[in-house]
Amino acid sequence: MPTNDLSSPFHVLIADDYFAFAQILAMGLESYSEGRLRCDLCDDGANALHRLRNEHYDILLTDLNMVPMNGLDLINEVRLDSNLRHLPTVVISGHLEPLEARRAIQFGVQAMLCKPASIRKVWVTVARVLRINLSGMGSEGDYRGGASLH
Repeated sequence: MPTNDLSSPFHVLIADDYFAFAQILAMGLESYSEGRLRCDLCDDGANALHRLRNEHYDILLTDLNMVPMNGLDLINEVRLDSNLRHLPTVVISGHLEPLEARRAIQFGVQAMLCKPASIRKVWVTVARVLRINLSGMGSEGDYRGGASLH
């Protein structure tokens, strides 16, 4: 489980080949988390795996439909790597087929979200997975905005 001294943000890697989505998600999470998250972006699984092996991240958020390495292959490689196998992982995909969902569960993902998902829903999911205490945060329960990620 990730550890964080609360003086530095949790480091999030977002792997998604749709750059506009990834950028909006990163900006939204950084803002919504009130500085508790810092996000980096990758456009495919191969680049994400390289970053994961060379930098410290507390959680991986990944799409499934990417080339040349898709999200399931990325998650599998992460689970096979002794230094990364316990990295919390959340799937965010617009095309979540039952077979893919089963494989993701077998690979040990902590959560799966379907696009479009509100930034609030992604934030609450990430906070739950990372065990971030949401009490007292304005963004935990009072958000009524309709910002969705497509």
